[in-house]
Amino acid sequence: DIHIDEAKLNEDKNAVTITPILGRIHSIQPTATQEEGTKIILDTSVFVIGFYVGKGKPDDISSFLSELIGEFRRLSPSNSDSACIQARCLTASLRCIIADGPMRSYLKRTKGNSGYWSCDRCIQKGEMVNRAILLRSV
Repeated sequence: DIHIDEAKLNEDKNAVTITPILGRIHSIQPTATQEEGTKIILDTSVFVIGFYVGKGKPDDISSFLSELIGEFRRLSPSNSDSACIQARCLTASLRCIIADGPMRSYLKRTKGNSGYWSCDRCIQKGEMVNRAILLRSV
């Protein structure tokens, strides 16, 4: 699991923000030679994968995520040249990305979460009601 969210270091609107990329291992799958099934890990620690520090969100989302995407490609189960450490080959698969509304729209490069066409799961246009966007069919 990957969690990406932005955090301001203080209340000033010009303050520096930090955008950490956090990870958590959800399960371990056996190799083809092992007989046991997938092990779900219930109690795992969160670890830091990387972070951005600056004013606002990173300017270029591609460069912000490039190393993470490169590592997942390298560790992909479909990659025949997987990472081997001391004769143990490792793979990793992404289960989910966890983000709040503004970060999700930023990562997907879609309209902001308060725009008229902000719902990325439907095709309806929102309408302004009491200074808020309302999606009536959802």
